[in-house]
Amino acid sequence: MHQVLVMEEQFGMRQGAEACGIAYDTVYARVCKRVVFSAEEIRNIIRAAPDPRFAAYILSGTRFVPA
Repeated sequence: MHQVLVMEEQFGMRQGAEACGIAYDTVYARVCKRVVFSAEEIRNIIRAAPDPRFAAYILSGTRFVPA
């Protein structure tokens, strides 16, 4: 998520925060892996920026696959 939100600047952190309905600092903490995203926040950010890498990142290490 850091790659898409910060490095590539396709979908900025502030836009991600607005999409999730949370503060910029909170999104930053989640992207830096200090705090996990809630299910609703994940749903909102994927809806706002449907980059397939978000789903792949979120589902990595699970038995689920992005569809």
